[in-house]
Amino acid sequence: MAQNVGPILQMVTEKYLLREEKEWKARREAVNTLNNIVDAFSCGNIKELGRLLTENFFGPIQGIIPWATNAYTEALIHECEIHFKDNFWGFWMLGGMSGGGMGFLLDPTVKDMAEMRMSDILA
Repeated sequence: MAQNVGPILQMVTEKYLLREEKEWKARREAVNTLNNIVDAFSCGNIKELGRLLTENFFGPIQGIIPWATNAYTEALIHECEIHFKDNFWGFWMLGGMSGGGMGFLLDPTVKDMAEMRMSDILA
């Protein structure tokens, strides 16, 4: 499945060039979060990485790109939180637009269960 992300790139570019307060504040927050993401990744702290990526998705990313989420994406995240509880470590948006690519970080101890359950959640 492929989506035209051209409108997203245009939106991000416009918001960067216009430097409107809300989006510019979100951009500064994202830069600070990136440093923490790199630190967590460098230390191999995947649980913290997941927390930071989720925080970044619900905060700065959506502040800059409102189309980063939709009802389907929100429902997926919610279902993972309910089903996996503390074993759900986080969510990351990989494509910049809801449906453009996303990942779920889970405790490796639930891998077998997650492989079976995620297909149901995604359906």
